[in-house]
Amino acid sequence: MTKFTRNAQSQPKHGKPLSSGASKAPVAPPVRRPGWTGPSYIRKSAKKKPAVVKDDSSTGQIQSLSVDSQQLILDTIRTTFPAVNEFNSLIPVLRRVREALDRKDYCKAFGTEESLEAYTIRWSPSRALAFANVLAWICSEIGEASWVQQFLDNDRLASSKIVCIGQGGSDLLACAVLLKQFHQSKLDELSRLESSSPEAISQDTISITTPRLGHNYNDSALVDLNLVDQYDWSGIVTKLQHTLTHSPTLSKYATAKAHASNFSAIPSLALNLAVNHFDILESGNTDLRTVIGPKPALITLFFTLHDFYSISISKTTAFLLQLTLTAPKGSLLLIVDVPGVDVALPDSSNKGQERKYPLDWLLYQALLPSKTRPYNSTNPEEEEPPAWAKLIENGHEKEYKAFKAKTPIKCATVVKLAVKSTNPKARSQKAKLWLHTDTIPANERFEKSIADVDAVFAKNINRKLRRNLQNYRKSDS
Repeated sequence: MTKFTRNAQSQPKHGKPLSSGASKAPVAPPVRRPGWTGPSYIRKSAKKKPAVVKDDSSTGQIQSLSVDSQQLILDTIRTTFPAVNEFNSLIPVLRRVREALDRKDYCKAFGTEESLEAYTIRWSPSRALAFANVLAWICSEIGEASWVQQFLDNDRLASSKIVCIGQGGSDLLACAVLLKQFHQSKLDELSRLESSSPEAISQDTISITTPRLGHNYNDSALVDLNLVDQYDWSGIVTKLQHTLTHSPTLSKYATAKAHASNFSAIPSLALNLAVNHFDILESGNTDLRTVIGPKPALITLFFTLHDFYSISISKTTAFLLQLTLTAPKGSLLLIVDVPGVDVALPDSSNKGQERKYPLDWLLYQALLPSKTRPYNSTNPEEEEPPAWAKLIENGHEKEYKAFKAKTPIKCATVVKLAVKSTNPKARSQKAKLWLHTDTIPANERFEKSIADVDAVFAKNINRKLRRNLQNYRKSDS
């Protein structure tokens, strides 16, 4: 066999590599993406992933209301005021109301029916939800209070008394939801009674339209509700009451079963409603005693006390002292306001400057009696017991802190609750007043505040409060 000889046309096309047996490394990828790399180039930082929020069950919101009760408030506002569906048309009115409230011009903010309706549509739902939740929480947690026992006792023939000082629309909704929450079976019985006697509806209408103090009460009512405000909320309250006490309008194509189950949210026989239109700061003991009545009552001031102090410290102090003398023993005083708020007043010594006084401190000075003044007794070491006593002690405060921080309204609230002492000679009662976890610290914090308050409005302040301030200063020294 002859030797194979490679011809020229069969030679390799690319020749031999430079170094036999060595393979070339792959081309490295570019460090940066192709693009602009000049002096003005700014490299963007990598996007950070959002931090995962841990679900802490200890900060959960305490809801004492059922979902149906909360929905009732929203449905009542939507049904009562058709302007809810045209909210954009209310923006100019709401802007004027907001500006008037910022200037403390309450006459302009609540002077017209249009302003009252716009305010109710915009702010009453959230306020009513918060107030109803607070009231329901009180009824479920403070069962030892005499007023709570009277309200929760279905077998009692006497009705419970509630006096709400402030805007009436949200207070009415909160009290109506409170009835639905704890007395649904009793309301069903009254609904059947009302269907058999239609004359009861007209009687309720008369009691609510009374301009001052209504006396046309139903004996079978569960709650006697008195709404007190300087401005006339009777039109708004009448519309809300009509929606609550009348069955919803059904379609003409509704079935017989739908008509048979169509009842009002609250029967008119369940609620005695009176709208009181007068200035509580200018009223006397007679008007206050007539509104509260002789029985233990729940007296509420929802976001009202700070406005009262902004108007006049001396008048508000006199009102609180009158309330202490007038309220029957066993009454509950509930105050809801913004925490840490101060009352700003012009300083008499420095023109153009303002002095700020803590709202809590002003409240304590008005309602806390002097610890150094003994009452009529043979033992001089005995002290006069306080007229108001702290209602909740250590066990509930952790629970209450979680509730305070998670109210269903945008601004955080502080709830203060006091009960008027039923035993005036009990020495075991402490001098602490309010359901308030942030108690007043040592006296050193308020040394300057006592002197400031004494200098600013000592001439107009009540004599009893002035004596308390002097005794408070002596005990500090």
